[in-house]
Amino acid sequence: MKPDSARPDQGPDILASDQIYLSAEAKKVLREMFKGENRLTIEKAFGRSFSGSQIFLIHRAKAGRDLLPDVVKIAPVGLIQQEWQAYELWVKETLINIARIEEAPTLPAGIKWGGLRYKLMGGSIYSLLNLSDYCLSPETGAAELRRVLEQSLLKELHSQWWLNSRPQRIMLQADYDEMLPINLWLRLAEIVPDDAPVIAPGRFPFPSVKIGDAVRLQGFVITEIDYQPPALTLNLPTAANEVAAFSFRLRINDVSQLENYQVGQVMADMPASVDDTRHDFLMRQAQQAFGGDVDFSQARLILPGGLNLPNPLKVYQTLLQSPGRVKIGPIHGDLNLENILVVDHQQVSLIDFATAREGHILHDLLRLETDTLIKVVVKVLAEANLPATTIHSLYRQLRQANPAMALNLPYPGLEKPSAMLLAIRAMARKCLLNPDDWREYDAGLTLYLVGALKFIKTFRPPAFTGQVLLLGAATAVELMNDELPLLPPHLTSEPGTETARPSKGEEAMPDKKVCPFCGEQIQSTAKKCRFCGEFLSPPMGDPGITGVHRLMNSPINIGGNLVTGDRNISGNRNISGNRNIIGDRNIEGGVTISGNVGGSVVMGDQIVQATPPKTPIAELIKRAKNLLGQTNYKQAVELCEQVLAEEPEHPEANLLAAIALMHGRGADQLRDNTIERIENHLQTALDEPATEATALAILGIVKYDHYIANGLLAGKPSLKEIKERLQAAGGIEAVEARLLNLVKASSTVRERLGLFSTE
Repeated sequence: MKPDSARPDQGPDILASDQIYLSAEAKKVLREMFKGENRLTIEKAFGRSFSGSQIFLIHRAKAGRDLLPDVVKIAPVGLIQQEWQAYELWVKETLINIARIEEAPTLPAGIKWGGLRYKLMGGSIYSLLNLSDYCLSPETGAAELRRVLEQSLLKELHSQWWLNSRPQRIMLQADYDEMLPINLWLRLAEIVPDDAPVIAPGRFPFPSVKIGDAVRLQGFVITEIDYQPPALTLNLPTAANEVAAFSFRLRINDVSQLENYQVGQVMADMPASVDDTRHDFLMRQAQQAFGGDVDFSQARLILPGGLNLPNPLKVYQTLLQSPGRVKIGPIHGDLNLENILVVDHQQVSLIDFATAREGHILHDLLRLETDTLIKVVVKVLAEANLPATTIHSLYRQLRQANPAMALNLPYPGLEKPSAMLLAIRAMARKCLLNPDDWREYDAGLTLYLVGALKFIKTFRPPAFTGQVLLLGAATAVELMNDELPLLPPHLTSEPGTETARPSKGEEAMPDKKVCPFCGEQIQSTAKKCRFCGEFLSPPMGDPGITGVHRLMNSPINIGGNLVTGDRNISGNRNISGNRNIIGDRNIEGGVTISGNVGGSVVMGDQIVQATPPKTPIAELIKRAKNLLGQTNYKQAVELCEQVLAEEPEHPEANLLAAIALMHGRGADQLRDNTIERIENHLQTALDEPATEATALAILGIVKYDHYIANGLLAGKPSLKEIKERLQAAGGIEAVEARLLNLVKASSTVRERLGLFSTE
């Protein structure tokens, strides 16, 4: 090492090997940070990010005495300030056992760089490795690796951050778009044709454009300014203190006079030409990875050897536009292997908090799994000369894995990365909205793995890594529709070990489950949802089907059995296509059940009672209206479906069923399968003049409050078309005020549809 000496008043001497690059700005930051000390030895560099930031392990000496080492980050001032703010907001008071910044940022005058000093966990430090090096170290065993990951890191993140998450409805595009490449790369143009498509906030859906097209950009806000090479990044504007409901990122290349632009500036009008699109970019990356052996223009990928998988490049855009309820809470935002430091083979120190924020709590686990694939799994597969298709069998085994059983691995070197993936998946199960529905994780994993293709040139080896990422994403898409056995609950390691027991957080909080009707979290033992009033299992004295038969179009999992078409209860009694009617009692084992309506009472094989006369449809409709007025939505739905069992196209029954399914809640609070059922009922009610206007008004409310207000694609008919048709049907005067007033609606949609005068 060659020392970089300084005058006594300029701070300590700095020693670094020739392999470690230190800019003049970095040296100035270090001397300012440690100005009271004699010597700094740069022992290790933990990599260099795309922003130019660097992280170093530094040994200090003061008054002839060696001090405990430090980890220091050197980065542009804006990034340092962003990280400090995120640390104070999200990390400082929560992750005190695994994450700490020693002091306020060091920001020397006259330069655009600053520094942060992380405190390492542990009293004495003999070894320090990032998680990637720790995993690949021959001294680390699989069991030890999993213990450190589970007990020192994931358990702490779960108990301090994720355990207190809240369910929230999001569109994946808003929370996951940044995982993927830029939407469009463009170049400013002096002039474009008058009929050039306009891309602007509020003009959804955006026009479809291709490379070479001229466009006009209006109303986008500058989010980043890059000086080398000169470029601007823009996105849709977001109101202060609001989370973006939609993201559409643009990169303007070769921008001159960057001093005329600033972050946060809204660009009124920018004529430009399209240099590249996200999809074209991803297609090129995929073709380069496979060398033309696989056709990515098809819906399915036919791979050498005969493996046939769904094409993730045909799916990712649909996933981005998918809304759903997920758990939202604090996240690190960039939980890669380099940001997890293992101290003395037992303690973990977390660093780099610039992207800490609130978000979908699976983000950190998905980021960690993606990085494990890129930096560990790919390396092991390449060394063993195993094909990229190995990831397909590994992922399918992970889905079926029991922590007490070993995976059937084709190469011993996969044992350690598999231990990491098992630990990640076991924690992911606790973070799913529904612990038995892995589609939430599969969707996020598909987006992460496809998005990682944007860094393919930095991978080693690049083509093989791209193959593993694409085949991993394809397997995740395949698994979304598979019915494989799932990870058993509560176990995170081998039975009989410390990690086999539930965490303290699990012991303190009762188990939860998700109501299949409204999506709210409730007690796992609950038989009735306290939010929507639906029965989740037969109430006392009623062994019949309750609630299940009302899920007309949406498959749902009941006790691990898929219910669709014919209704299957407990996996062994099948009611072939029958649908229970109010008060109907199913028969089991020859027991006589009374109270049968619209059927016969059976004892064994003998009919002992005839069917009572049916209630007239007009009377059922009248009762349903009265029940709606009493906010008894559950029984109102049942009465409507009793009518629809005989007359599926009955307009008034469909209208009342749609209102009852809302349970007095706003459309923004309803699950997607419920919204689909409501829309189906309303479409039928539109065909009858007597119910058309009221159905249109409610459909407009659903379109705006559930879709448009959240930045989602609402589909046809548009809100404008609904308003025009409502006016043609007689306007507000034709709407049945009593029914409309039962529907909760935002003031915005009432104003846009002219629905204020409903009395």
